[in-house]
Amino acid sequence: MNQYSPLTVLLIDDSAVDRYIYRQYLQHDKLNNYEILEFQSTKQAISWCEQHTPDAILLDYLMPDDDGLEFLRQLRENLNNNKSAVIMLTGAGDEMIAVSAMKNGAQDYLVKNHFNPKTLHSAIRHAVERIKLTQQLEKSQEQQQLIAQIALRIRQSLKLEEILHQTAQQVRQFLQADRVLV
Repeated sequence: MNQYSPLTVLLIDDSAVDRYIYRQYLQHDKLNNYEILEFQSTKQAISWCEQHTPDAILLDYLMPDDDGLEFLRQLRENLNNNKSAVIMLTGAGDEMIAVSAMKNGAQDYLVKNHFNPKTLHSAIRHAVERIKLTQQLEKSQEQQQLIAQIALRIRQSLKLEEILHQTAQQVRQFLQADRVLV
């Protein structure tokens, strides 16, 4: 995250005043630039997310068309989006809501009117960083599984031609390539 690659942030809140405040907070971040998109309903936001993947989402818990938890469920399960960091916002400091949000895939939880620009900037940076680290971990685990499969196939076959064929096939599958030369 730096000033050269702006983060795409969705502001999903039915309150125009709250969206304005968050926009102002984000526009005064000295460390990051943001491309900010605003939605006043979860249906509009889900429709946008069907075509795009934002870096971060500031999501109001209580929306007129749905609650934030339902949006989060749709985002994670129906759209299979685990790449966007979600920060749940609510007017009340309800611990049950916070726990539900985190269990459903939110990276953080902030109580409205109880945070400042610096807190919001920090929450977004940490949430996006956590998502990126999780993705790196998953990729590393996939690579380790591939290496383990290749090693197992090598041990199962002592024929050089079969070993090379299996290795090329596994590497081709991992790289998603047409051809691999070993």
